[in-house]
Amino acid sequence: IGVMSWNYRTEIFLSAEEKLRAAEIRKRMDEKKKIIGVHFGSGNSCPNLKAGEYLRLIRLLQSEKKYEIFVTDV
Repeated sequence: IGVMSWNYRTEIFLSAEEKLRAAEIRKRMDEKKKIIGVHFGSGNSCPNLKAGEYLRLIRLLQSEKKYEIFVTDV
């Protein structure tokens, strides 16, 4: 849309129930790994990668062994 921004902070707002569920999931994970969420869809609102490119990205990140990858849509 032509808007420039240098603010790349992530803003995700979760309900109390979602926060509890996230805490339970986090307890089962390796605390040394960083969490990366991958969302394939953009609702056609912006250019997007093809599904195969997302899969290649996910596999590359998994090969590093220092990330937990979550796909947020299917």
